[in-house]
Amino acid sequence: MTFSKHNTQGFSILELTTTLAISIILCLMSMPHMDGFKKDAAFRNFASELAGHLTAARRTAQLTERSAAIDFEEQTYCLYATWLWEADQWRLFSMKAREQDKIRMELPPEPLKHPTTQRPINRALSLTHGSRLIFGPRGSGSGTVVFTDQDERSLCLVVSGQSGRIRIYLKMQREGSWRLYY
Repeated sequence: MTFSKHNTQGFSILELTTTLAISIILCLMSMPHMDGFKKDAAFRNFASELAGHLTAARRTAQLTERSAAIDFEEQTYCLYATWLWEADQWRLFSMKAREQDKIRMELPPEPLKHPTTQRPINRALSLTHGSRLIFGPRGSGSGTVVFTDQDERSLCLVVSGQSGRIRIYLKMQREGSWRLYY
């Protein structure tokens, strides 16, 4: 089969350039939305790590019959540290290193209401044992800890004393209300 030059058609350089320009504009318009998804994922990852550390501390206290604690005293090198009670002293078990992200233990600029009581949250750290959340073999300290990235994401950790139940709530500004995460 032979082809004639007059019957073959293709796209002109103008059509290809226009299509390429429209594609680039659409990609550039979607970039801010992708950044938001990336920050959401990083914040949810932080929430998962925090839940893992808290659960490990609580289960360690229950299984070993020794106290375990999460220390939320924010320092320059870590956000929180897990401690175990051994031989009449606290021993460092693990810590969450401070990364370059902006997640901090502080209240966001807008007022927050507690996810379960709906009362205003006045402090980012409110625990029965100062800055340390202690898990015993049959119970725990209680309190609330708030983390935020100062953009639009907040995390509220709520621990009940008698049961040692851990609840983590996330609030994204565009969603408007607390959502149970863990």
